[in-house]
Amino acid sequence: KVLERTDYGWGAGLGMARHMGVGPDRISLYGLDRWTEPSFRRWFARHKPEVIMGLEPGFWEWVQRLNLPIPEKLGFVHLNCAHFPEPVTGIDQNNYLAGITALELVVAQIQRNERGVPSHPQVVMIEGQWVPGTTVRPLPED
Repeated sequence: KVLERTDYGWGAGLGMARHMGVGPDRISLYGLDRWTEPSFRRWFARHKPEVIMGLEPGFWEWVQRLNLPIPEKLGFVHLNCAHFPEPVTGIDQNNYLAGITALELVVAQIQRNERGVPSHPQVVMIEGQWVPGTTVRPLPED
């Protein structure tokens, strides 16, 4: 369902990165709709990743319960980290601005006396911002 909700953008981005030779080809989108903490622990023990990216609300807690030093032994990136109490590395999806923009679209439709589902729906993208946080190691200096 996550892939469908993002119009397969995550999978497409991963495929394009592999095509361009960016990053290791061991990256996977495993478990997007199946995660539970026990299945995550089994997957982690089998694959031993260096970095985990997640969107599940409980993901950060699961990673912390692995009791590994972060970011020295395991990096963590959250794909919606704006409201985390800790300085987690990841993406601030600018949900507040997205909400304001959606409201502006609805107000404009009302002002134009439009009703119902638009015949030509619009897609508006609000760019996320990288949050450096403290949960990934810095890149080595060249």
